[in-house]
Amino acid sequence: MWKKNLFLITALASLLLINVSAVAAQSQQIYLIKISYQQGDVEIADVSIKQGFVPAPERLEEMNPDRYVVQLSSFSGEVLEERMFSIPLQVVSEPPKPGESVILEEEVRTLETTDHLVILSYHQDGKEIKLYNSDKSELLDETNISYLAQVCGDGVCQEHENYIECRNDCPTSVIADGVCDDKIFFEDPDCYSEPIRPAVNDAGKTEPPSGLSKTMIVIGIIILLAVVITIGFVVKNRRSGPFTPENQ
Repeated sequence: MWKKNLFLITALASLLLINVSAVAAQSQQIYLIKISYQQGDVEIADVSIKQGFVPAPERLEEMNPDRYVVQLSSFSGEVLEERMFSIPLQVVSEPPKPGESVILEEEVRTLETTDHLVILSYHQDGKEIKLYNSDKSELLDETNISYLAQVCGDGVCQEHENYIECRNDCPTSVIADGVCDDKIFFEDPDCYSEPIRPAVNDAGKTEPPSGLSKTMIVIGIIILLAVVITIGFVVKNRRSGPFTPENQ
């Protein structure tokens, strides 16, 4: 008898393990897009990355005026994915609380403000999400999500990348990344207090920018003081003449 029970337990455990593995295999990275609705105005309130599932497309009536479209595009401008959705605004009144009279007829209310979640598949080169009306004739909102992308190594220094985090794509002279490369001093904006490119005079020669950093100013002052002290010491020695026993 115990052998039969052991066999049943083992079989049930195996089926459970198979189901858990299948669910885990379907789970993926997704964009969780929070859409905010307020008295007819809609906007993208937040975008984050989660682990989850992409639901099947909604079945919407063609003439539904409350439809919207979210569109995800890449750094090259390619449309990676888009999804049509609607925001439920009509809700049935809440059930009576303990002690309250029973509502015989359901009351339908129309919400003036609410939030709605839209899910898209995660794309490593996703840069921007746009929100349109139903026929995409009007752009309602857009947001840059390049900070969520993973494109280091594509040979292009994107606006969210820098020399520290992605040296393959971003030389130190391309953007202000907090690293001063003295080999290209007049080209690297981090060698100055402000990221100003050097000016070019009429002869085509590079002139240093006007905004030198505090460090450069301090170093210059120290060098100038050292030169002045040295000159003063030399002049004093010349005036006093060479050292002889009679000068003691």
